[in-house]
Parts: sequence; C-alpha cells; structure tokens
Amino acid sequence: MSFSKKYTDLNNPENSLYLTWESGFSNLKVYHQGKLVEIVKDPSALVLGVSIDHPELTTIEITFTDNKSTDLRVRVNGMPYLPEKIATDSHSVNAVVIAFWTLFGFGIIGFGFSYVALQDLIEYPQIKLVLGIDAGFVISYAVAAVFMRKGQKWAYFLGTGMFVLTTLLFVWNTSVGFGFGFGMLAIIILLVRIVFIVYLLRYAKDIMLIERKRTEADKTEVLDDF
Repeated sequence: MSFSKKYTDLNNPENSLYLTWESGFSNLKVYHQGKLVEIVKDPSALVLGVSIDHPELTTIEITFTDNKSTDLRVRVNGMPYLPEKIATDSHSVNAVVIAFWTLFGFGIIGFGFSYVALQDLIEYPQIKLVLGIDAGFVISYAVAAVFMRKGQKWAYFLGTGMFVLTTLLFVWNTSVGFGFGFGMLAIIILLVRIVFIVYLLRYAKDIMLIERKRTEADKTEVLDDF
C-alpha cells in the first residue's frame, strides 16, 4: 500500500514538496515540481533525519515527528514545510501581509505630505513629536508585514491595533483636535478606514488558529491513498 502527502512552504506555496512512501515509510520518494529529488529506502534513517542537498531549495531535512514514527516533519533551510491542510491557511497570512504593506505605502505618502505641510513649523518640539509619532505608526505597519510573513501572530495585532488607533486619532483630530469638522472628504476617508478595519478583522480567527494548527500538524497523521 502506498501513501502520499504534500508539504508546502507557508510563505511560498510554489515550492511545495510531494512525498510518497510505502507501508512503514519505506521507499520514501521526494518530489519537487514534478521531479524526483531523492529516494530514502530505509525508514530507520528518518529517526535521526535525512538531509538532502537541492540546487534550488538548498537543504531539505526530513525526520519523524516523534519516536513513534507516525508522521514526518519537513524543513527546508530550517523553515517548516507544512502538510497541505495546514498550508492552505497561507492565503489568510498573505492577504494580511499585503494589507499591511498597503498601509505602509499610504502611510509613507501621508507622512511626506505632513512633513512638507509642516516644514515651516519643524523647529517647534510639538511638531517634531507629532511627526515622530506619525513615523512610528508608519514603521509599525512594515514591522507587522515582515513578521506576519514569518507567521508571527502578534504582528497581526500590532498592525491592526495601530490602524484602529490611528483611525480613532483621525476622528478626534477631525472633530475636536483641529476643529475642521466632518466634511465630505473626511467622511470618505473615515469610511475607507472602517472598510479596511473590517477587512483586517475578518482574518482574525484564521490568524489565531494558525499556531494551533501547526502544533496539531505535528501530532496528526494525514495519509492519502496514492
């Protein structure tokens, strides 16, 4: 009887690895992009782990997840490759990462306009403080995007929390701080911000479950007939 499983890079699904084996994990075959990479005939080698050199992926490491030899753990250059049912969550991560980079891009543009508009007042400490805080918010989106790409769920809360906070500050500045009131432009900006917040929050559940699913992936055997 033969089995197969697909292992996928959470950050780059195109670099998936297909593993096939017979009962007892004998004759394990590793495929990348349809090409046979390696054959591991003796399953006992998987107890200590097998290291495979690859021209594109560099180093592929395959080992049993525990001493019971019930499932495999796959790493490429030290990064985990997850079973397909776990890796499907990558679309949620990618969507949030794109959102944070988008906020970073608009934040850079907004900071540029603010800096030019306040150039004549830049010598005042209060203005420097405002610009510094603004820059901090913008940088936080980039930090959130980078670490969200690495699967760090705290980055989701950092980026989302910062955007919610800046939205609240926008409401306060528009209605109280600068006293401009909510004109048509301010209303449109606020609506766009609310839509963006809703967009981020819809991925909250998926992001929260990713770490738990990764843990479960090491404990659960998922075998498909080949």
